[in-house]
Amino acid sequence: MRAAPSPAIARRGMLRENQRMSAPPSGGGAPIESRRQLIEYFAAGNKPRTAWRMGTEHEKFGYHVKTLKPLPYDGPTGIRAMLEGMTRFGWQPVVEGNNPIALERGKANITLEPAASSSFQARRSRPCTRRRRKTPSTSTR
Repeated sequence: MRAAPSPAIARRGMLRENQRMSAPPSGGGAPIESRRQLIEYFAAGNKPRTAWRMGTEHEKFGYHVKTLKPLPYDGPTGIRAMLEGMTRFGWQPVVEGNNPIALERGKANITLEPAASSSFQARRSRPCTRRRRKTPSTSTR
């Protein structure tokens, strides 16, 4: 059973009877046709609470200070030079062909993202449930 489209969409005729809200399956599975199927799909990927971990991710955009233009990959002030320069701090390059495309150090890594962005991911720490602190009650009695 499929949910009815919103009145605005129905008036415009934007959804035809044979259209679905999900893309054609790429992995050979059937399209998701109900809210319940979607919920079950995400629920199947849940980890038990004891396996929950916290990590951080920081995205940074490299640009030339004078021109505000994105950094090129090659050149003395490019992304390649930045990645190669970080090796002096103990980062190990991840190379594709002859090009460094990421850095690793321990359980942390720096990767290249679209639009001349770089992303730093730190290792995951202890379970979230252990980090919870008791806070004093704010209620008055």
